[in-house]
Amino acid sequence: MSDDTGTPDVTPPVEAELAPVEVEPMPVKAEPTPLHLMRFLYNSNPFYLISAAIVLYAETVVFRTGALDRNALVPLGLNAAFTALLAGTSIFIVRWGRVWDDARSIFMCVLLLLMTQSIGSDSELLDGDFAGRAYLTAGFFFSLGVIESIRRGLNIRFPRGFLIGVYSVLGAFFAWPLLLAELILRYPDTRTPSLWGILAFPVAAALLFALGFLPAARCGSRCAEGSNTPWRAPLFPWSAAVMLWVGILLRTYLMTLSFHAAHGELGNFGALESGFGLYMLLPPALAALLLIVEYRKADRAADSAAVVLLPALLLLLAITPGRPSASYREFYQLVFCHGFTPAALVFSSIALFYGYARLRGFRECEGALAVTLFLALLFRVGPSWFPAVAGIGALALLFRFLLRWNNTFMRVFFTVAAVLFAGWLGRNQLPAGYNWLVPLHAGVAAVMGIALCGRELECRDFRRLLGFGWLAFLLVMGAFVFGPHSRISIPQPYLWLGLEFGMGVAYCLVARDRFLYWILAAYGALAAGILIWFGYREVKHLKGLMTIFWAALFFIAAFLISLRKGWKKKRDKSEGEKP
Repeated sequence: MSDDTGTPDVTPPVEAELAPVEVEPMPVKAEPTPLHLMRFLYNSNPFYLISAAIVLYAETVVFRTGALDRNALVPLGLNAAFTALLAGTSIFIVRWGRVWDDARSIFMCVLLLLMTQSIGSDSELLDGDFAGRAYLTAGFFFSLGVIESIRRGLNIRFPRGFLIGVYSVLGAFFAWPLLLAELILRYPDTRTPSLWGILAFPVAAALLFALGFLPAARCGSRCAEGSNTPWRAPLFPWSAAVMLWVGILLRTYLMTLSFHAAHGELGNFGALESGFGLYMLLPPALAALLLIVEYRKADRAADSAAVVLLPALLLLLAITPGRPSASYREFYQLVFCHGFTPAALVFSSIALFYGYARLRGFRECEGALAVTLFLALLFRVGPSWFPAVAGIGALALLFRFLLRWNNTFMRVFFTVAAVLFAGWLGRNQLPAGYNWLVPLHAGVAAVMGIALCGRELECRDFRRLLGFGWLAFLLVMGAFVFGPHSRISIPQPYLWLGLEFGMGVAYCLVARDRFLYWILAAYGALAAGILIWFGYREVKHLKGLMTIFWAALFFIAAFLISLRKGWKKKRDKSEGEKP
């Protein structure tokens, strides 16, 4: 450009005004406030777990379960009553308000309490009392009833074979103390059989754990499909398996306390010397790693780093105490000899696991196997390893049989078993007082089985009448046996009472009739009244009952939170349905 004189215009151009750029402010992290804490407690609702922990503490402190001369009936009854309360609560909050998150935490608490049922009668078993065996047997069937009640009440469908794993592991918790007590009482002059029995528990429990949960692990994340719950894998169903796995670890340690040192010196479990060694936890650890491999393989995750890195944690199990106690040396000398050490056991187990994982398609395990062998040579760990292969064929056949176990078979099996058991008791060598009880119960068990097999309308009415009649018979007989003017003498009346309850409850559960569920509730109310009466007789001279009060308080708080969640969901659903 130029002006009129022809001189070029050198005026610099005016810069265009830039539009202001809006800069988003950096998000400021909110500081935690009491409101955030209350919201977290409301969403997670840990008060069920806190109440369960306080109940366990009450059993230990208030009822002195650490004392070996203390009767275990009342603490076990308290445990069972609280477990039944939690089971009923989970069914109610889901059916009424669909509060599935709280129901899952309740189910974990129930599993914890059921596992503790197997620990409370160790002292009675060592004394050779019949009560210890009765407590364990009743506890096992009570555990089956509670889990089945929750499963059917919530209509939960577990993966194929998963419940077999749960029941088999729980069965080991209740059956193994019977075996150890029998070994101790049969061989009082030597501890070797009982030591081998203690060492065999983690091996047997790990086998049951791995074989029972293997079908579900091979389903991968698809194991939660069709469960009729909003839960997703791996929380469902593997949180229950993790709880049982932790129980195996703790029970292994507690068995070295209860069944190795017998009654100890000071009459208290805290004074016992434990022979526990970390190498005892190797079988359940390998079982858990096996299931992780199968789970990841089913999800086509052959490059998973967890399969390669997690076995390194097994090296911690090779640690031995610097100054081992006499009890520890007794176990150690029984297992390790001729240069075979816990380190050799751990390294050879890791190498075997990596070999198995490589066969299942995890190629990275080849390098991990090479590193493991190099470390074994570097630390002069010999390749000695004695594989326990006895009975693999029998276990495979048993596992195949258990996979075909369905509900119909369970009904027929328990019915036939009850009749056969009553017939076995009805031999000529019956003790005095049982000459009429055994035929009566055998006949009633047979009639119950026939009533359960019928599908006609008349059979339904007969089932209801039989359930109500058995409850009435129990009340009348209880008044004659335990009343102030008892007219009937029955040997071991409490065992008889438990048998009456067991038959009635099992019948109502298997029948799956709405009317019989009310009869089942009457059984529960009657059992709660009996436990309260016995508990009052036991604790009226005890101090420290505030722990039970705090347990009840936390449970009420948890229940109110669940009610609030359920009410909010029902309100949101009703508002969403309005036009």
